[in-house]
Amino acid sequence: PTPVQQLNQDGVKALERNDTARARRDFYKAYLFDPDDPFTLFNLGSVYQELERTEEALKALTRSLARSNPADSIVRKLYALITGCHRRLGRADTRAGSGRRDTA
Repeated sequence: PTPVQQLNQDGVKALERNDTARARRDFYKAYLFDPDDPFTLFNLGSVYQELERTEEALKALTRSLARSNPADSIVRKLYALITGCHRRLGRADTRAGSGRRDTA
């Protein structure tokens, strides 16, 4: 595997051991190698959301979605995670990627 793939695999293994801090470090290292890799952005955003770092999660997840192929296995989950971030931030319009806010 490439360094990015290896770091992502290591991060997933850390999550399986409930070692979120280690997973975040591994995913962030992968991000430093390739900040545009959609799978790394997905993993990093997922960990940020778990750590309740919602703004950072939303940024990573939105970038992941923008860089993903519609057929990628992560796309459906990205929409769900992005919607969850919007809800956590108290935004009335929670449709992923809508960019709208309900002002009523």
